[in-house]
Amino acid sequence: MNYVLAMDQGTTSCRSIIFDENGSPICVFQKKILQFFPQPGFIEQDPLEIINTQVTTAQEAIKVVGLDKVKAIGIANQRETTILWNKKTGKPLMNAIVWQDRRTHSICKSLKNHESLIHEKTGLLLDPYFSATKIKWILDNYKVENIQDIAFGTIDSWLVWNLTGNHLTDVSNASRTLLFNIHTLSWDEELCQLFNVPKEILPKVVDSTAFFG
Repeated sequence: MNYVLAMDQGTTSCRSIIFDENGSPICVFQKKILQFFPQPGFIEQDPLEIINTQVTTAQEAIKVVGLDKVKAIGIANQRETTILWNKKTGKPLMNAIVWQDRRTHSICKSLKNHESLIHEKTGLLLDPYFSATKIKWILDNYKVENIQDIAFGTIDSWLVWNLTGNHLTDVSNASRTLLFNIHTLSWDEELCQLFNVPKEILPKVVDSTAFFG
């Protein structure tokens, strides 16, 4: 029998679950991860802890059925949590900014006049919950010598990049950034300019069932 590995990267833990061909769970391995609160309204996590913990649980799950029997991997993740990293070194610029973080409230307030445009293109409200203002905050507060070396990703992209070396995401994750046009199904140039986010740091958007690596 063949199996599917599901990696569930959540806000408080990383889980890996093996399912058989009938969709029945065979085993579950789970490890907690930490959150950090450097000041009021700030919520962060360590991207390296995230990938290391997720890989550890995946390895434990795979051992149960054998690597040769695992034919596919699926990822569920906290979609708006934001990471920027250096593609040459693999190191994050800072901790991940978690979806609950409210530090970009003032950025959202400054863009209030553009709220209808943002909603029309993305289907979302202008809110610190989503990734775009988090990206802007990081780029405004951390010195980047060469933007070509920088990659942005929600947690799915961070996992995929570490596991395969490919900088990819899918529509369901891209659509939670405030940068993705839900009508054209592509990154929106006008929104990227509005949030001052260089398009070259964004992952390629592919179908959820595409080959990720």
